[in-house]
Amino acid sequence: GSNVHVTAICSGANADKVRSSGANEVVDYKIASFASQLVDAEEFDVVFDFVGGVESERGARQVIKSGGKFITACGPRMGIGDRTLTCCEWHGWACGLLCRLLKSSCCCCCTHFQYEMGGGMPPLKAVDFQTVALNKGIRAGIGLEVPFAEEPLREALRLVASRHPGGKVVINMER
Repeated sequence: GSNVHVTAICSGANADKVRSSGANEVVDYKIASFASQLVDAEEFDVVFDFVGGVESERGARQVIKSGGKFITACGPRMGIGDRTLTCCEWHGWACGLLCRLLKSSCCCCCTHFQYEMGGGMPPLKAVDFQTVALNKGIRAGIGLEVPFAEEPLREALRLVASRHPGGKVVINMER
């Protein structure tokens, strides 16, 4: 038995898939902000952010315990990695991220949780997942398996780029 309670944020269309991957509770972000839907829930020890942006940070700030962790794959800019940033955009992102990291590392009253960039740069560190997710039996489903051939690989890349692959995309090197 696991003593971890996982609340996942996704669209209602993906709720069953997310529950089958190990989530105890699912919040549909299309209904309202996740923070407003979790206002009466127990505060969280850790919030993983795979979307990025100030809205995710603002929501996490409302639901995370004092001394908790906010681990982001994207930082203060939503959709990082979707396109190449201009020099000014990159510097804005980097400065915003650095400011958040420094602010959460001081011992003053600037913030009540620890802000971390998983892996330093996307993707998140394996140790974060190992400790909080994998050791507790949480698994991501496979959304698509493709053979190592040009057309299936192109389709797999399109699906991953859509940010809605429905699970992990696996390339089968033996098919």
